[in-house]
Amino acid sequence: MAGTRVRTFPLYFLRIRDNGEVILETQSRGIRFVDSPLTATLQALIAGPVDQEASQGFLSFIPRNSQLISASIRNGVAFLNFNEDFRFNDYGAEGQRAQLKQIIYTATEFPTVEQVQFLIEGQVVNYLGGDGVFVGAPLQRGSF
Repeated sequence: MAGTRVRTFPLYFLRIRDNGEVILETQSRGIRFVDSPLTATLQALIAGPVDQEASQGFLSFIPRNSQLISASIRNGVAFLNFNEDFRFNDYGAEGQRAQLKQIIYTATEFPTVEQVQFLIEGQVVNYLGGDGVFVGAPLQRGSF
């Protein structure tokens, strides 16, 4: 594909320790992109672990059918616009915090991103799902 570039970026997936603790771990992956490496990287994260990563125990708590509609960066804040499916996590509040960490940690690997503002269908919402995980303001790595 003409104009396509490939760079290696860290994606943050989850792993469950023997004691049941859910931890965040990076997995470096070559990402193909044309215009926006942030968008391409987040789309790869949303798609989840590839077979080799899954066989090594990597998981994703980002809800199935989640889609990144758009991404832009202004003044150190990545505005990430997701579809409605992103709001509802089968694993409850703990799953929602884990999915947000996956996105925040991956996005803040980019030097121009310090915080992430989550949008749903173009709108700021205060909470994800019924468990009430707050997303109404920009979040950063230390938010959870």
